[in-house]
Amino acid sequence: MSNFPVSVNVPKLETPTTKSKSKIAGSHSHGVAVDTWEQVSLVGTAAFDKQDVSKSGRCYFVSDQSIRVDFTLQYVIAEELQTFIDDAIAATDLPRKQFWQALLRRIKQHAESHYNQYVEVIKAWKKDVESDLPTKLPTDKKTNLVE
Repeated sequence: MSNFPVSVNVPKLETPTTKSKSKIAGSHSHGVAVDTWEQVSLVGTAAFDKQDVSKSGRCYFVSDQSIRVDFTLQYVIAEELQTFIDDAIAATDLPRKQFWQALLRRIKQHAESHYNQYVEVIKAWKKDVESDLPTKLPTDKKTNLVE
């Protein structure tokens, strides 16, 4: 019996790091660099942890193929937002503080929606790969040569 486990590790979305909005990578609009308030990106690294090939008669087949994909998460929010909130607190300007806090909440919600979209795509990809491997690779049920 052939075995094709696919392991996908996606970190949880936690507290963002902060950078100046002009230094958040990948900030482009139509080829022009722009300031960005937030960024969420997931980058995967794939590894084939295990592959065993077996023989049945004159035919070789994949008996085990283990795939692992580890994702790294970059979640960055512009540090200027916290500066604006701190400045409003220092000036005891409650309406301005509330405005910047509300904006920060909306930006975090927006970042979370991007993250959730990425995770859904990753889950769908994993499901596709798990169903594809047994049909594409020669297995104990299906080899390239006909005996």
